[in-house]
Amino acid sequence: MNREQCCKKIYTGSWSQTSRSCSRAGTVERDGKFYCKQHDPVRIKEKQEKDRLEREQVWEERRRIKKLEKAAPELLEALKAAERELEDWMSVAKGDDEEKTRMTLVTIKKAIKKAEGE
Repeated sequence: MNREQCCKKIYTGSWSQTSRSCSRAGTVERDGKFYCKQHDPVRIKEKQEKDRLEREQVWEERRRIKKLEKAAPELLEALKAAERELEDWMSVAKGDDEEKTRMTLVTIKKAIKKAEGE
């Protein structure tokens, strides 16, 4: 093997030739051995760590969504209860309180419709 060739052995899976040397030029030296970009152990570790972090983010997002899906029925019932309370309050509210209550009620009604798929 010459100095510039990647030192990595590639396993072919063939019964007649189980492995061969990588044919690429070595671009980086690690522990006295040359590696191409594909087989550079440092790059491989960095890529594995990046991939692991991306998978962890995906799973974290899935866990977050699952929690929301589990809580959704209770949240919907709480919104409906708040809607009823605010509608009762509207009958006695005056001035600024009435306007704030009306805006809150509109927001709650929109959220309920969205949750019910309307």
